[in-house]
Amino acid sequence: MLRILAALDPYIERTAPHGRDNARGLRSLILLLRWSGLRIGEAVNLTIDKIEGSKLRLYTQKPGIQVCGVLPDFVVKTLQTIPRVNERFYFWSGIGNLEIAVGSWQKRIRKLMRIAGVKGHPHQFRDTFATELLQAGVPMERVSILLGHQSIRITEKY
Repeated sequence: MLRILAALDPYIERTAPHGRDNARGLRSLILLLRWSGLRIGEAVNLTIDKIEGSKLRLYTQKPGIQVCGVLPDFVVKTLQTIPRVNERFYFWSGIGNLEIAVGSWQKRIRKLMRIAGVKGHPHQFRDTFATELLQAGVPMERVSILLGHQSIRITEKY
């Protein structure tokens, strides 16, 4: 995680001027993924009304389960400072195909990871979120709920 965050400044410097706002928003997306356990599609589609103070409330993408979690203050602050194309969304214009927007963010994350010298994919942040909760003693049932899994069996499997 430290290497990925340290690679953000070189990533921004290597980005063409017209793409620098998105490059700056990448830090916020990485932190959101890491500290929320959201899937990348859920994070890119996140609207500002889903965060109240430090509470994150939304329905998950796959099973449509309502999830409520708490974000660290530094994650909320970084989300409040990113340049946005749309008043409603943090990481998407709200125009066009969401899958294309998600793909663009996935591409940025892969490029960032290459610069950081880290092998991986965006879903690793979700894995880290779950693993650290379990290591901290959070019951598997609660982790399953936070991940939006329909069943604890899914959580146990992964």
